[in-house]
Amino acid sequence: MSQLGAANLDVRQTLLLLLSDDDSYVRWNAAFALRRLGIADPEVRQALLLLLNDDNGYVRGSAALALGKLEVTNHDERQDLLLLLSDDNNDVRGSLALTLGQLEAADPEVRQALLLLLGDNDHNVRGRAALALGQLGIADPEVQQVLLLLFSDDNSYVRERAAYASGQLGIVDSEVRQALLLLLGDNDHDVRGSAANALEKLAEQSDNKIVLPLVDWIEQHQQTEYVGYGI
Repeated sequence: MSQLGAANLDVRQTLLLLLSDDDSYVRWNAAFALRRLGIADPEVRQALLLLLNDDNGYVRGSAALALGKLEVTNHDERQDLLLLLSDDNNDVRGSLALTLGQLEAADPEVRQALLLLLGDNDHNVRGRAALALGQLGIADPEVQQVLLLLFSDDNSYVRERAAYASGQLGIVDSEVRQALLLLLGDNDHDVRGSAANALEKLAEQSDNKIVLPLVDWIEQHQQTEYVGYGI
């Protein structure tokens, strides 16, 4: 905090006060502003942790995202975040998934929480959990199997995020590769695009002589406005 200028100290103090404003929209914006500014001293962290119990779901989600940006490393703070797994608000669980994607991949509780969120009943939560796993680089066999299931999810956003995550994770596996090839025929152009990009990444890692020409053909013959994406 000593590194903050006088003006920023005033901003910090004002935002701290606004975190307890009677209006939920004000509290949401105050948490959002703290996240953007990256102000992470103990008093700010404690105030954001308290907001995880706010009676407004959007405020709880905003506080979770802010804590993720501030790199939660304390075990007790992580436990407070993980309590949001059972939150009845879809936005909160989705925000939790994005937050977990910014924590340490080596933490088994983070991995387990994301696996649970991959099975959430809300498609945005499932998609964000897949994205988080890709960001963290968690690619063990259990994660791989869940991602394969998400390739056939009813929601196109989930299928697209799962394909994208598989490319990030670099899972060089014949079953994953075959599933991605099937996604090239998906009826959603975003899904086809992410599948094509994932195949290209996997081909670069495995020197696969079949996939590289295929991806090259896709990029030359696709017919959407998204040049280089989909078929």
